[in-house]
Amino acid sequence: MVDIPAHRSTDSEIAVGGSIVDRLEVPGDHDWIRVELTAGHLYVFNLSGTGDDPLTDPYLYLRDATGALLTQDDDGGSGLNSRLQFQPETTGTYYLDVGAYENRYGGSYQVDATEIDISQDIPGDRSSTTSIGIGESLVNQLEYLGDRDFIRVELTAGQFYIFELSGSGSDPVGSPNLRLRDSDGAIISSDSSYSSSTSQLAFQAPASGTYYIDVGSRATDGSGGYQLTVNEMDLSNDIPGDRSTTTSIEIGGSLVSQVEYSGDRDFIRVELTADHVYTFDLSGAGSDPLHYPYLRLRNSDGAIVGFDLTYNYNTSHLEFRAPTSGTYYIDVAGRYTENDGAYQLSVGEIDLSNDIRGDRGTTTSLAVDESLVSQLEYQGDRDFIRVELTADHVYTFDLSGAGSDPLRYPYLRLRSSDGAIVGSDPTYNYNTSHLEFRAPTSGTYYIDVSGRYTGNDGAYQLSVGEIDVSNDIRGDRGTTTSLAVDESLVSQLEYQGDRDFIRVELTAGHVYTLDLSSAGGDPLRYPYLQLRNSDGAVVDSDSSYNYFTSHLEFRAATTGTYYVDVRSHFAENDGTYRLRLGEIDVSQDIAGDSTTTATIDFGEAVTGQLEYMDDRDWYRIDLTEGQRIVITGSGTADSPILRDASGAYVAAPAFSYYNSMARFAFTPTASGTYYIDVGARDDDSRGVYGLTIIESDPIASSGNTDSVWGFNNTADTSDFDPTARVDDLVYISDMGGIDTLDLSGFAQSQRISLNPGTISSFGGGERNLEIASNTVIENAVGGSGSDTIYGNAANNVLRGNAGSDTLQGDAGDDILDGGAGRDYMSGGSGNDTYYVDFAGDSVYDLSGDDVVYAALNYVLPYSIERLVLTGAAISGTGNSLANLIVGNRLGNELDGLGGNDVLDGGAGDDVMRGGMGDDTFMVDSIGDRAIESLRGGIDTVISEVDYQLGREVENLTLAGTAIAGLGNGGSNDIRGNALDNYLDGGRGVDILRGGAGDDLYIVDDRDRVVEAAGEGVDSVLSSVSLVLSDNVENLFLRGDAVRAVGNALDNVLRGNGANNVLDGRAGADEMRGGAGDDFYFVDDAGDRVVEATGAGNDRVYARTSYAADANVEDVILRGGGAFDITGNGLDNALVGNADANRINGGAGADTMRGGGGADVFEFRDNSFAGLRPSTSDRIVDFRQGQGDRIDLDLVDADTTQAGRQDFAFIGSGAFSGAAGELRYQVINGNTYVYGDTDGDGDANFLIRLDGAYTLVGGDFIL
Repeated sequence: MVDIPAHRSTDSEIAVGGSIVDRLEVPGDHDWIRVELTAGHLYVFNLSGTGDDPLTDPYLYLRDATGALLTQDDDGGSGLNSRLQFQPETTGTYYLDVGAYENRYGGSYQVDATEIDISQDIPGDRSSTTSIGIGESLVNQLEYLGDRDFIRVELTAGQFYIFELSGSGSDPVGSPNLRLRDSDGAIISSDSSYSSSTSQLAFQAPASGTYYIDVGSRATDGSGGYQLTVNEMDLSNDIPGDRSTTTSIEIGGSLVSQVEYSGDRDFIRVELTADHVYTFDLSGAGSDPLHYPYLRLRNSDGAIVGFDLTYNYNTSHLEFRAPTSGTYYIDVAGRYTENDGAYQLSVGEIDLSNDIRGDRGTTTSLAVDESLVSQLEYQGDRDFIRVELTADHVYTFDLSGAGSDPLRYPYLRLRSSDGAIVGSDPTYNYNTSHLEFRAPTSGTYYIDVSGRYTGNDGAYQLSVGEIDVSNDIRGDRGTTTSLAVDESLVSQLEYQGDRDFIRVELTAGHVYTLDLSSAGGDPLRYPYLQLRNSDGAVVDSDSSYNYFTSHLEFRAATTGTYYVDVRSHFAENDGTYRLRLGEIDVSQDIAGDSTTTATIDFGEAVTGQLEYMDDRDWYRIDLTEGQRIVITGSGTADSPILRDASGAYVAAPAFSYYNSMARFAFTPTASGTYYIDVGARDDDSRGVYGLTIIESDPIASSGNTDSVWGFNNTADTSDFDPTARVDDLVYISDMGGIDTLDLSGFAQSQRISLNPGTISSFGGGERNLEIASNTVIENAVGGSGSDTIYGNAANNVLRGNAGSDTLQGDAGDDILDGGAGRDYMSGGSGNDTYYVDFAGDSVYDLSGDDVVYAALNYVLPYSIERLVLTGAAISGTGNSLANLIVGNRLGNELDGLGGNDVLDGGAGDDVMRGGMGDDTFMVDSIGDRAIESLRGGIDTVISEVDYQLGREVENLTLAGTAIAGLGNGGSNDIRGNALDNYLDGGRGVDILRGGAGDDLYIVDDRDRVVEAAGEGVDSVLSSVSLVLSDNVENLFLRGDAVRAVGNALDNVLRGNGANNVLDGRAGADEMRGGAGDDFYFVDDAGDRVVEATGAGNDRVYARTSYAADANVEDVILRGGGAFDITGNGLDNALVGNADANRINGGAGADTMRGGGGADVFEFRDNSFAGLRPSTSDRIVDFRQGQGDRIDLDLVDADTTQAGRQDFAFIGSGAFSGAAGELRYQVINGNTYVYGDTDGDGDANFLIRLDGAYTLVGGDFIL
């Protein structure tokens, strides 16, 4: 079968309605299949494994005519199969790209292409003309995966409705899902349940008008027939679901009612008494019972204080001990939103007259060898029972359920006299709890009896016993029990946590075996051996976890007393055991250190034996500097080590999955005595081994330079002519530099390993090249055959050249380039770099931070983090990791899939899809697009151009020369740069951060503006009422905004045409209300109010002395302080506070109210209004008792004379015709003060005081 190419040159084609069967030859293979599609039609493509060797976990991609990725699917079909649904926008050629998940698999597959008829489909938007009436049903069809139907319905404000959706017909829709939208199409209610057959919504219309019922499915393959029904709901008898409820229940009473609709809940009042315990029982009732009933209890504030933890289909139960007396609310609902139906509620009380106290105040006690039967009366109850224990005695405590209503999951804890827990049962047994305890001190303890889970209550039986430990072997060095070699001992761990110390006498240099095993009818489980020296320090231990046995082999370093520490791996295990001490004959053992007398010569083959675990045999040999040796081990000698005269490590075989021989080469740098240390990699291995050492002369060697070995060799490696040495055993010894093994001139398939001490095959020869064990070659170059190249622990560069090569790195940061052909590359550990230039190349890596440079459209394997497109590559696709995907200078299409990805298209107009995860998009062109999927994480665009966020992208950061940053309908975080930015979050609750520069913010919701100190002069243009954030200077209202509040800076606040409230707060603020009746708050002497003529009736609330700015009508003092307020030329209303104020109305017919305190109402020349009561200045609350006075000191009493003259108060009498007289008169309950300043007997000014007063001269300042 000819492989289908993975590019647009493919000859493979599928017709709509047809199928194709083919095969992915190897993991990483992709097949492209051409298909012709028509714009606006809807197609479904299914990919599945087939045949005897089916493709595992197929993965299907769809690409446009240029090869750019349009969409993809992993498991959208049945099982792990793929299913893609697509509606093209243009007619033409497309490509189905067949692959496997993460490029892991090959195998046979089948592709099916079908078209779905959507000619009768109901539109899934507000263009729909399909409607349904109240009380009606509608039957229709969801034609395809993801299809949604919008059905219009007219609803009336305040009326409750129930919407029900279910599958219908022979192919019913699965997991139907209802959503309700308003006339603008916004979702206002949705069914949050996940029922496989029905969906239900209850809704109270907030306004009359058109709504849209949005019908869909939650299932991945959700299409099929449905029936939709709409009905009104009668809620006249519904119990309110809040604290306004008037429905109540008595203790001992019952109530039957109804949860009327999905999401409904009922609040029922109940009066409870402190420290009493109550039961609440809720169950379904009647023919339409409430399923999964759910009880919660709330206090008088509505806070939840108790709830049922279970998920029972028919009942809900709650027990509660009231902390305080008073009103509580029983909150009745269904466990799931979709649950509704009839219920019965009952409230009872538990008799606690016999309850055992659950603290140290208990009076209930229990003696050793006695039992007690009692009860946990309610959920969460616990009983404390006193018990007297004696130091160093061991006790048993047994708790079990009892009677017809037994305690389940009983739980024992033991507490000291202080109440601290000193022991507890770690098990989770349904019927019993058991505890064993060795008392450290004599005295009172408390047995704490409870259920393992809060919901457990019921009857129990508690027993206390004592274990006879008179024959117990001591668990420390005071033990008197001993064991001799070749003897056995049978004994017992008597209680949980017990351990036995057995003395043994060992002789230095002898090897001993210790075997511990379960024994008897009550055997010790998981026995555990440790061996301790005479000081008690552990010198050996068994690390295995065997259920029945524990084994140790030990070579005694010194002669003397040791202690065998017998116990279990787990503290709760006790029981009978058998212990045996044996000895291994090591009289013929070769010493495992430099005291050895064993030797080996060149060409000699020796045979030996590893007698015991961890045994090692050392052989002495004399080596000469520069002498090439090869050491080979066999049998149990699978880990020979070469050591120097001091015993220090020198060399050993390089073990990996590609080289497991116990053979290595070495060239000493110094002459002298060496040791070959023979042992097993598995230290437990024992048995016969073989060992040989041979001498071999090197064919090539080099100094400390950057050498090239093989083709293109450097001068220092000229001895290695690769074509002439194929039949030889080439030995490379290189002392330094960055070196390369170049075997590029061969067409044969070669196996090359750069690991020191390993053998390679090159140029068609077998095992004909060896790298010395002390030599590091960093780089390798293959030929035109299918080569296998292994790296080493260094940072390797591995190049395969032509052929289908396998490149395998190791530790280190490797570079792997397979060259032409279908290559397999794996970097091993380290941060590796791969170069991919063929669709069949495979990359496999499980560790490090790795990158692929791809010269063609590429999908990252599942374990690679980064992708860089090169050459003519267009498309780059990530995986489930946090990827960095970088484009080239073309218009790229980048898709991050899962993970927190960074996508950077580079130059060109790029399309970047983040997929799931918190993704970052780098934008540098106005044609770049950042696309996110629904619920695709918290995503960020970093843009060097002006940018508006697309749907589902949350954050935007401006970089470079970008000025404008615009949000979307979500809640965005938008950050500017150091320029003068324009930031507009759009709809949603946004965070806007301008940074340095004079920034302009557009606020339209509960947006938050963030500025640091000294970052320019910033302005907010807000369509909602707003309090300025710190460090923002200016606020301008627009739209429906009413209130503008400043901060501690010198702010500029501007209103709109509405009745605005402007409050600059601290700082010298400028406030401009504009049209409308505006309120200003002045609290700084530097505050300034700017109003235009005729721009409404405006008012200032001042916390400081204030003179009304032009066109401000009213001034009112707030807070405390003896402040002055002054009017302007308008008819002002001036109001003081509770302190002594000076109030001056200025020109105009002013109304003045002093408030509390001794106020002074000040008048000046030319500040008086008219001479009629309706046009004169007016004092509303002149209070003589508080010391209020009228100040006329600045008014010239006699205008006929030069200078300023004082008034003469004449009481209530008539003017005499002398200038400067001041009088008052009470008319119709109000007091009027008149002044004659020209002596003609007529008043020249009038001041009105509300109320009748008898004025005296002291009421004035004249």
